[in-house]
Amino acid sequence: MQKSLSCIVLCVLLPLSLGAQTATPKAVPIVRDVDIVIAGGGCGAVAAAESAAQAGATVLVITSRNYLGEDIAGTMQLWLEPGEEPGEGLAQRLYNDPFARDEPGLHYTYTADRPSQKRHPDTAPPSRLRRTRSATDPQHESVQYENDVTITADLGKIVSVREIAANAFRRPRDFEVKDLAVQTSPDGEAWRDLGRFRCIVWGDRQEFTVPIKQPARYVRMLFTRQVRCQRILLGDIKFVAATVEQVTTEASAIRPLHAKKALERTLQNAGVPFLFGTYPTGLLRDSTGRVSGLVMSNRMGRQAVRAKVVLDCTEHAVLARLAGVPLRKPQPAETTVRWVTIAGEPTTRDGLTVRKLPFPVSVYDIKGRRAAEKQAAWYECALTQERADDLASRMALETRVRELCYNPTQLFTADIPLVIPGAQIMSRAATDTEWRTTDAFALESCQPVQTEGLWVLGGYSDVSRGTAGKLLRPVNMIVVGARLGRLLATRSTDLPETGTATVATGAPSSAPVPGEVREALAGLRPGDSAQHAQDPGHPLPVLGQYDVVVVGGGTSGAPAGIAAARHGARTLVLEYLHGLGGVGTLGMIGKYWYGNRVGFARESPENPIEARMHFYLSELRKAGGEVWFGTLGCGALTEGNRVTGVIVATPFGRGIVKANVVVDGTGNADIAAAAGAQTQFVEPFFALQKSHIPPREVGASYINGNRTPIDAADPVDVTAAMMTFPDRSFDRGQIVASRERQRIIGDYELDWLDQLNRRTFPDTITYARSDYDSHGYQTHAYFMLRPARQPGKHRKQFHSYVPYRCLLPRGLDGILVVGLGISAHRDAMPIVRMQPDLQNIGYAAGIAATMAAGSKCSLRGIDIKALQAHLIEAGILDRRTKSHADSYPVKQATLTEAVAALPQSYSGLGTVLAEPTRALPLLRQAYTQTDGHDRLAYAHVLGILGDATGVPALVSAANAILKTGDLKHRKESDGMDRGTQLMWALGRSRAPAAIDALAALTEAGAVNSGGRFRAVAVSLGATGSRAAIPALQKLLRDQNGNGSANELMAACALRQCGDRGTDAEPVLERAATGTNGPLARLAQSMLGE
Repeated sequence: MQKSLSCIVLCVLLPLSLGAQTATPKAVPIVRDVDIVIAGGGCGAVAAAESAAQAGATVLVITSRNYLGEDIAGTMQLWLEPGEEPGEGLAQRLYNDPFARDEPGLHYTYTADRPSQKRHPDTAPPSRLRRTRSATDPQHESVQYENDVTITADLGKIVSVREIAANAFRRPRDFEVKDLAVQTSPDGEAWRDLGRFRCIVWGDRQEFTVPIKQPARYVRMLFTRQVRCQRILLGDIKFVAATVEQVTTEASAIRPLHAKKALERTLQNAGVPFLFGTYPTGLLRDSTGRVSGLVMSNRMGRQAVRAKVVLDCTEHAVLARLAGVPLRKPQPAETTVRWVTIAGEPTTRDGLTVRKLPFPVSVYDIKGRRAAEKQAAWYECALTQERADDLASRMALETRVRELCYNPTQLFTADIPLVIPGAQIMSRAATDTEWRTTDAFALESCQPVQTEGLWVLGGYSDVSRGTAGKLLRPVNMIVVGARLGRLLATRSTDLPETGTATVATGAPSSAPVPGEVREALAGLRPGDSAQHAQDPGHPLPVLGQYDVVVVGGGTSGAPAGIAAARHGARTLVLEYLHGLGGVGTLGMIGKYWYGNRVGFARESPENPIEARMHFYLSELRKAGGEVWFGTLGCGALTEGNRVTGVIVATPFGRGIVKANVVVDGTGNADIAAAAGAQTQFVEPFFALQKSHIPPREVGASYINGNRTPIDAADPVDVTAAMMTFPDRSFDRGQIVASRERQRIIGDYELDWLDQLNRRTFPDTITYARSDYDSHGYQTHAYFMLRPARQPGKHRKQFHSYVPYRCLLPRGLDGILVVGLGISAHRDAMPIVRMQPDLQNIGYAAGIAATMAAGSKCSLRGIDIKALQAHLIEAGILDRRTKSHADSYPVKQATLTEAVAALPQSYSGLGTVLAEPTRALPLLRQAYTQTDGHDRLAYAHVLGILGDATGVPALVSAANAILKTGDLKHRKESDGMDRGTQLMWALGRSRAPAAIDALAALTEAGAVNSGGRFRAVAVSLGATGSRAAIPALQKLLRDQNGNGSANELMAACALRQCGDRGTDAEPVLERAATGTNGPLARLAQSMLGE
């Protein structure tokens, strides 16, 4: 289309018809200084970054998604069309996926030279190590051996083997493989040594890759147990044939994960850092008005990057819009939208054209372990829709496309549709030309007019729409991106260093709205706030106004939105991913463990995950609710202590969504925290439960696992964790499946003792149930003397009434918090975090929000009994709940009986700890009236409660240990180690004699287990006594600078005891600037004290 026929319109950030809110001046921390900053993580962005870095430029890439490759993996345009040929370098690496077809590996049988153990047994005959896909869950996908084990595999005949891919699991000092020795043989008689091989560690997994490159029938593998470990847990062994076919131009598609990993490795190898989950939301300008960097928003708040050149590779040219770049808007008003799915059958619907692609796909069982005989296929659906070049129309388009293209056999979908934008920037290119070759593409079409320092590469580049369609093909975008990167690197060398930068203000707006924008401005790591870009008060457009806005469409958020919409509220759900359900769908936990499966949880399908996502979306839409995908809540709008809206980062920019009531379903209390709510997360105990990043296999719905805790709100931590994910599965989850996250301090904090004692409340909204499913240490005083799971009772179920007050952040109104962010002690969360219960909590919150919004009253002013009536009708509550009163305080007779029962394995402990003030006189009396074992039991409980009455008995017990020299850690019949119990009691008593006793035990070497280390370090740190410093210094020295959680724990304890010297400080500073989010957050808090 000729430029003279195009309609030119001025591009503004977003529609401002609803008014705007002018923020107060702020200082935005500058977290990076580079030559070139690139917004967007597609193929063109990566190619440009690589070539610019190779030319000597410093580069940073940011992307709103938790992966690179939105234009290839996000759209699932993962194949080459006829006539397309990948060139050298990145394109060749991208389209060469050695595992695209290599799913099952070579068939084999095997034997082991020792029997597997009952805890994780093999089958008879052995077969569990022969998996279709890599094992990821040590609990359910491993075979255990008590010592070194030799596995001998028989491939059935002599075949050419390229490599062995073996996986094991590790938990330091419990199970871990030291190395793998391999021999091959053609006949089982003559053996050839290939050597010993070390592994690559991925969290709790060990991956061995052993090159064979020769014919063999028999392979003998000796897995050697690591020193100080008790056992070996093997996951799987796969033999990769030497004749694996590579991807061809017409016969296959690469895996989404391969595309993501190939792009990640490209940037890593080029030395280019990148950040996931980070949205470009503003521009910096220097004193001359030149673009000199960008402003970005993520779950850590807002930061700035200073740069000589900014390259906008975003799908919707968001930075060009922010810069006010004029757009050409050609006709026609309709366009073709393409949507890729993998399904058993094609979707048939009027107006929908479906192309079946020649790429058969293996379909796996629910756990992704075994492939079914019947395969699925790739389908590209095409439909004609009105162009969607603004926020409202694009969000409506994506929802409509998902609904139109769905059918019950759907197994996997793209994140976003492929759409050629209708608009294009006005550039410095002289003429429009039709597509010829990538080398002939005019790079001037990427340079906007009248905007120095900004370039735009993508569908909005100033070319004909036919040329834009060709440009958007990844194989072409790579070449053009590489050319542009080299050009920008050259240009950047001619530019002076960027000086003072100011956040560029947006277009002025009438009809301002009241309120204060609250957001985090602390940077990503300490030191980020050394320099700032001044924001003079950026006017934020109001993007919409709703009765109820739910931020986060996950396990609790989606039900909250559905409930609010069903009860008549004008409802909007904001979700940064491109599907609803959170951990239960895109987090691949599509199978319930426990939970009270009543009410909405019974209505919602458990799996397949695609069906569950469709259920959430269709129920929300059926009830009149809206959803904005790809949208992040990154701040709060407040008036006084009332939350009146949400600051959002969208694919089109930053703005405000006003709400009568906000439901924070982020699972991390992100919006409540931004609004000023008190929160708690990682503490000096550092006892966080494990996290998980799941693999995704077509057809699978449940792939669980454990890995080092991840701070899901920290883009540095999430990016680092995603980068360590192995490139074997079809795809990886985009959500961190955390079991523990940031929680609010609410009007009431649910306690473990409430659950243990079956406490009832007058404002119950859910009745939860689970076994004690904790994937980490406990910190509650109860667990210092009694185990979380008693021997032989691991499946014992606990129940918990959840009061409405747990959803109310203390001191704030207008906002409810659901999901893992509710107000509860971390050791109470395992009982209430099961998916059915979180769904019902969310549903209750949606009704409560509607009641408050409809009556324009405070969330604390709604009629609780009316809310409970709704929940009874929905099947979430039993009718008897409505008449419940608070069952506390404990009756005096019950408390007296509990104190008397303590010497019998502390059986009354839950009752005693629930009433510490009333119990202490009874405990002191019992201590003085007993002796021996009973007296020591009372001394333990007194010490745990911070009372020094029983310290003489505790010190005597410590001296007895020192005298006998029996320092061994051992669990008794009740599952507890007596030494650990003693150490907790000594430390928590805070008595000087107890501190001396702990120091003596430490010096003697009694701190010889993780539990004992935690007991001594944490309890001594809590004393704040300088007398504890020598013992803590020894604990720190014993870690030998290993960067572990134990090392940080000891450093934190030293800091608490007043050590400001050279021992704790370097450890804290190193952790504070590291990539591990929870460790960094804890270290930062300690350094700030």
